Amino acid sequence: DHSVCNQSDWWGSSAKTTMVCAGGESKSACHGDSGGPLNCKNRDGRWYVEGVTSFVDGRGCNNPQKPTMFTRVASFIPWISEVWQPMEDCVQP
Repeated sequence: DHSVCNQSDWWGSSAKTTMVCAGGESKSACHGDSGGPLNCKNRDGRWYVEGVTSFVDGRGCNNPQKPTMFTRVASFIPWISEVWQPMEDCVQP
């Protein structure tokens, strides 16, 4: 929840509205996970990529009040659609 993660004792101004904070004390990305997906299941049971791992707490993983910050994919769909070019060798869905 952005209203929680942007509190000064959490991530503060580092938590942008184009981001998702997820995880916490028992579930978190860690150093080296940047670029990895935050996968979510929608109501019809299909999986989708909600976010891309952006950063974690520099002091370590699974720290209270420092959940993993993900870039929200939906915030960048217009740009992705503009720059994405299908590769000839890839099978289209």
